[in-house]
Amino acid sequence: MGVDIRIALTLFTVLAPAGALAYLFMALRIFIQPKRNEKTELLEHFLMVPLGVSILGLISSATHLGTPANSLYVLMGWGRSPLSNEVTVAVIFLMLTGMYWLYSFVRSKRLPWLVVRFWLISNCLAALWLVTMISVVYAIPTIPTWNSALVPLELWVLALSTGPLLAAAILSFMTPKAPRSYLLALLGISACAIVASLIVFSMKNVELNAISNAWGSAHDLVPWYPLSIVTWAVLGVFGLLFIAVSVLREQKDKSGAGFDKKTALFSFGGIALVFAGAILIRIPFYMMHLTVGL
Repeated sequence: MGVDIRIALTLFTVLAPAGALAYLFMALRIFIQPKRNEKTELLEHFLMVPLGVSILGLISSATHLGTPANSLYVLMGWGRSPLSNEVTVAVIFLMLTGMYWLYSFVRSKRLPWLVVRFWLISNCLAALWLVTMISVVYAIPTIPTWNSALVPLELWVLALSTGPLLAAAILSFMTPKAPRSYLLALLGISACAIVASLIVFSMKNVELNAISNAWGSAHDLVPWYPLSIVTWAVLGVFGLLFIAVSVLREQKDKSGAGFDKKTALFSFGGIALVFAGAILIRIPFYMMHLTVGL
């Protein structure tokens, strides 16, 4: 597997799930509103941020298919190929969410709020579906290092570590402010996911020692995997703390104008740290590619 392919797939499996779950948590804020108002309109416009993150992930994944024409062949394999299922669900998610974002700018002939809520739930289910399809696409029997129950867990804990933090960073800047309880809940989800990820990655490190073929042990392919786990832990925790500081700084301002450069620095710095850590822990996954034969 070439380096360019590893980078493309790494970016896709980090950005797309994170953007999908960030979209989900922001959409839930819209869903719980009793009716459409200025707050919901602002939230709808800001949905472009997590949607854009997912689009970047999908674009990066398309580069490993060779040419754009190959993407069409992938879509034709729906129901037969896990890769086709993954790409098709990604297209469905982007289509539903993209259409909803465009609808948010429509000022006349509004749909009933009940219909809008149903649309939002459909988008959220599509987001969960996308993360699920990405997590199971590597269940390939001839690659024992990937064909493991831990692999889907790895992707989910990373998505739950990055997605809520991205949503919290976006919501903390909006006016009026999102409820502090909701932002703290997002931070709590990410904190629990980071802790869970350390357990899952440590279990994977142990599992690698038990997998081998005629070439050697799977652990020999990534002897520095424990260091990657520690690096992810450090970057993840510091990223979480940075965003927590950003959220708390914003919540102190009751005037509604609480954006400042320091807050932005903490927020974007935290997101950068978390995503950098997620990318670094995903790279070894593709380097531990070991088949049952040679």
